[in-house]
Amino acid sequence: SEPEVMPARNPAAQIIRDWLEARPEIQRSLYLDWLRRRDPNDPLGFRTYDSCLALHGSTLPSDVGRWCLERAIELAEPEPLVARELLRVAYQALQDPARNEGLTADVVREAVSDSSELTAFVKALFAPVSRDPNVERMLMEHDERAARWEEEKQRRSEAWTTGLRSSLAELQGNTFSAPKLHHLALAYMGLHAETDDELAERDRLSEFIGGDADLVEAVLQAFRESIMRPDLPSVEETITLHSESKHAWLALPALAGLRLLDDEDPARLDSLVDGLKRQALALLLCVPTGTSSPPSWFERWFEQNPALVAEVVIRCATAAIRSGDEHPPGLNELDTVGGDQDVKHIVKLRLLKSFPPRGSNTQLRLLDRLLLGSMAYPERHGLQELIDKKLALASIPVAQRARWLTAAALLYEGPYVSELVEHVERHRSGARHVAEFLHADHRLRASGHPRLTASLSSRTLGVLIELLGRAFGPLDRDGFITVEIDAADRIRDMIHQLSQMPDAEAAEALQRLGNDPELDDWHVVLRWRREEQSTNRRDAEYCNPTVEDVQRTLSGGAPANAADLAALLLDRLDDIADEMRGAASDPWRPFWNENSRGRPENSKSENSCRDSLLATLRERMPPEVDVVREGSYVADKRADIRASCGGYNVPVEIKKDSSRPSRSSPGLWHAMHRQLISKYTTDPATDGYGIYLVLWFGGENMPTPPSGQRPSTPVELRELLEQSLSIDEARKISVRIIDVTKPGG
Repeated sequence: SEPEVMPARNPAAQIIRDWLEARPEIQRSLYLDWLRRRDPNDPLGFRTYDSCLALHGSTLPSDVGRWCLERAIELAEPEPLVARELLRVAYQALQDPARNEGLTADVVREAVSDSSELTAFVKALFAPVSRDPNVERMLMEHDERAARWEEEKQRRSEAWTTGLRSSLAELQGNTFSAPKLHHLALAYMGLHAETDDELAERDRLSEFIGGDADLVEAVLQAFRESIMRPDLPSVEETITLHSESKHAWLALPALAGLRLLDDEDPARLDSLVDGLKRQALALLLCVPTGTSSPPSWFERWFEQNPALVAEVVIRCATAAIRSGDEHPPGLNELDTVGGDQDVKHIVKLRLLKSFPPRGSNTQLRLLDRLLLGSMAYPERHGLQELIDKKLALASIPVAQRARWLTAAALLYEGPYVSELVEHVERHRSGARHVAEFLHADHRLRASGHPRLTASLSSRTLGVLIELLGRAFGPLDRDGFITVEIDAADRIRDMIHQLSQMPDAEAAEALQRLGNDPELDDWHVVLRWRREEQSTNRRDAEYCNPTVEDVQRTLSGGAPANAADLAALLLDRLDDIADEMRGAASDPWRPFWNENSRGRPENSKSENSCRDSLLATLRERMPPEVDVVREGSYVADKRADIRASCGGYNVPVEIKKDSSRPSRSSPGLWHAMHRQLISKYTTDPATDGYGIYLVLWFGGENMPTPPSGQRPSTPVELRELLEQSLSIDEARKISVRIIDVTKPGG
């Protein structure tokens, strides 16, 4: 037969009252804010604390009267209406020992003595008041109603006593009326309107039924035995009733009995058969009792048989999720206790699997919680397969897809990152959904979860910075952490994370982000962190030379690494450049075509110039260094000159000052980036080092630079080219200009 049911009761108000009473400063601030917002023309006007619904009936601290008096003095001039009402509350507190700590009539009069207006108001408060006859009548009616209520309460208590005595056999035989047992359990748990929450459980029940100790014990025994009654609801019945915001009449008596057994005989409780344990667990998870933490027997059962507890949690929570519940039963209880983490992970995966593809937006926070909880588990068995199945669903809404993609990109990167970018670009709300998911992680990290972005690659970090940075600008923390503030914090954190990565990919990501016009608000941060990354990269790549390396380098021997080789090349090129301007042998002549009179007429081709320079350079290098023309690099590309030694090499790209773009060359102004940096220095053997060498023939045929103004001297040309290098590039890419014009010509 169908069990009799009772609407479930919400215990949230008591939780709020307890929270406020533990924080008196917040209580007072709320009360003062309420006073300031009250309408003085309202029929109730500014009346006492009892009208402040924001305090949910919480009890103010014992010194509230003194506090109201002190605030009234402070606000006498700026807020006189509020000050008078605070004085009224202080005056009323004089008659209430629970609120008048440190307050007397003399203290009130002395405090307002410097203000004539407040003095007059206090005098009126203390003056005898002739009550309005209507007020007297209302107060009398109130007292009469209260007296009648007390009489009725006493009659009901006596009726309970009489009824229980006549039903003592049913109580002792575990067949007492389930609805009546429910009301007794309400009183025992402090959920009945006629019970005093401050009394102990047994005392509440005793007061409710007239104080008969034998009857109290009989009722408690009925509670203990109710878990064994045949009309105890099954797991399925409890779940069905929960979906209708109801529960069976026997639910609270059974839970009260479990509480008693847990205190008195836990061994008996733990020896219950699995079927009864499942029924008890379903009641605990689906029926509110006003408690904020699970009982100790729940944790013991989870330690003894985690699979059984997990089964009931999955059944209760899955049904709630499918019916649209955003707070399914069992999750909080499972997260609160210790025990088998593998089982907890399986529960979250099962709940994620059951999450409806067309679930409402109110359940998104639940999806965030389940996903992030599964991601925090170290092993994550089955999570990627589940994500792939969810993403394969065509009907999944934008907000859900953004969360599944973000989780996949954070955990597995790869193609998921590209899919996330495409999703955000297709939907205007995409970036917001990503930020909301990460904001949910903010709450989990506060409880010890690891940072989601901690192990991401520089590519994925760059993508996330780009996606979020275009939608959210820099914001400072100001109290409550909103989605926008948290997004700004995360963007800053990820930019900093990139700056700590001493690799070329991180440098390229920071460079690209810094040039993105849609990230203009973040350019200052990006520029600062790009310089920091450059320093970190230099420090990481630096390798202390051995004593032998130093001795060999100082004695003019073979270079020990690519940096030494580049420094040696630059030194020799600088010597050659100096001799071009002062040697008597006219070393500039091999770079020119001469007329019949031996006068320089026009410059030779780049290849001829390279060969002339190569011949001179070879003569000046140690025998261990091999210098060749057209050194081979990736994609069959060849640098003009390549110097190599000990497994290292440094490319030298040569251009004449008149070099223009063609099919085979990007020309003077772009060859350094498009050839030397992008094609030659990417070879690991170069360690990123390269030299861009320009031969100066007077600059008359030089193409116009991007800046619009052609340099007129070799020095100006070098400065212009160096300005085009980023801070990171300038550490390893060197520019040299050799003036091969006739000295004095």
